[in-house]
Amino acid sequence: MARYTPDSLLNSLKGKIWLATSALAFFICTFGLVSYLIVSFVINDPFYAVFVPFLFLAFTVMFFGWWLSTEVVSPIEKVSLLARSLERSASTSLPKTSGSTETDELLATLHRNSLQMQKLVGLMDEVAAGNTNVALTPLQNSDRLTAAFQKLLAKVTDSIDAKHKLEQLQNAVAGISEEIGRVRKFNLDAEITIDARETKEIAETLKFLINHLNNVVALIRNDSGHTQTSAMEIRKTIQTLIQQDEVKIQEMNQAVLKLREIPNSVQRISENFAGAVQSANQSIEKARSGTEFAQQNLGAVALVRKQLQEAMSRIGRINERAQEMGQIAKTVADLAHRTNTIALNAAIQAGELGEQGRGFSVVAEEIERISGRAENTNKQISSLSKSMTADIVEVERSLKSTVTEAANLSKFAVETGNSLSELEKHITQILSLQDQLTADSSEQSDETEQAFQVFVGSIAETEMSVECLRQSEKSVSVLTATLSNLLLAVDQFKLLPPVSEPGFRLDDIGGLPKTFETGSPS
Repeated sequence: MARYTPDSLLNSLKGKIWLATSALAFFICTFGLVSYLIVSFVINDPFYAVFVPFLFLAFTVMFFGWWLSTEVVSPIEKVSLLARSLERSASTSLPKTSGSTETDELLATLHRNSLQMQKLVGLMDEVAAGNTNVALTPLQNSDRLTAAFQKLLAKVTDSIDAKHKLEQLQNAVAGISEEIGRVRKFNLDAEITIDARETKEIAETLKFLINHLNNVVALIRNDSGHTQTSAMEIRKTIQTLIQQDEVKIQEMNQAVLKLREIPNSVQRISENFAGAVQSANQSIEKARSGTEFAQQNLGAVALVRKQLQEAMSRIGRINERAQEMGQIAKTVADLAHRTNTIALNAAIQAGELGEQGRGFSVVAEEIERISGRAENTNKQISSLSKSMTADIVEVERSLKSTVTEAANLSKFAVETGNSLSELEKHITQILSLQDQLTADSSEQSDETEQAFQVFVGSIAETEMSVECLRQSEKSVSVLTATLSNLLLAVDQFKLLPPVSEPGFRLDDIGGLPKTFETGSPS
């Protein structure tokens, strides 16, 4: 790029402005003086001699101002246009000069920045294309921005390489996860084929665990089936024994209850006999006393019957009087009705006469009160008549019943005397039977109690045996349920083909010393 010396006035904005203002000042002074002298010789008027040179000088100043602004702004506009071009594309070609020294320095700075941007864009394109090694190659004539950006690219390159390695590891792990996905579906015939260096040890460990899990599941499936069958048979046998023993215990308990009830029944019968005999004796004594009393009072009963008949005839007459009171009540009701009619007529007459019929109104009110009292009296008489009639009927019924009972009492007293002699004979026989029953029950009570003790001991031993069988049945039931759950769990697994080795040692995975054969039990 061409360089201009700072002393060159024509190549700097400052020099151009100084020369233009100096030339303008000299021109104004010289041209103003000359034009004034010329105009003053031509025109005698001093106004025009001053005005015409002033106009010409003003036009000259405006022209110089336009030219000066163009010369000053043109380099700046060029630099601004170039800067906008660099924003769009870093590879834009730059001119050698902008027309001034000051803007040429800006142009040189823009040129250097353009070169830096081209280098940076080139580096980014290379890295974007996958060539990350360029970030590690030092650039010639690089400035601080380029060096810092190159360091940033180196970090980004390391991150990209780490991302590639992480993706490779993730792909390997995803492959293993996909292959052992069948194990999650209870398929133990999955084969781990991933042999990536990063996950080789994990794959080998998974193969080892799957193979051993396959052997364990096969062993559990085989042995659990036989054990469950045996446990179910044992449980059925125990349940049968429990049912048989429970039936025996129930029968023995029922027999014990029946045997225990025999002495008690005999004792109760004896006690009942004694109580019945005592009650019968008391009843005979009371019946005898009642018969004697009835014989003594037969005359009094006859007198009572006569008096009751007379009372019934009197009650009949009272009933007739009560019916007559009903007729009186009807008469009072008719009187009240007629009184109401008279009161109504008096009220009508009082209404027709107006003020003169006030006396009729008073009479009508008094008649209405009398009619109300008559109606109340009628109601009271009717109610009293009905209640008297009902009471008379009830008393008459009671008297008739009393007369009948008095007649029956005389007859009962005679019959009771005849039955007492027969009852005494039967009570004597019952007393002899009660004594014999008491003697027999006391002789057998000791022997029966000893037999009870032996029988109860046998029942207790049988109940203990049944309880032990129930505990055993519960344990076998729990074992059967556990084996069923275990079989349900292992039946979901799809196993590998049978292994070639004759046995499988659980101590390989659990530290157990015992060896379990994977084949069927002999």
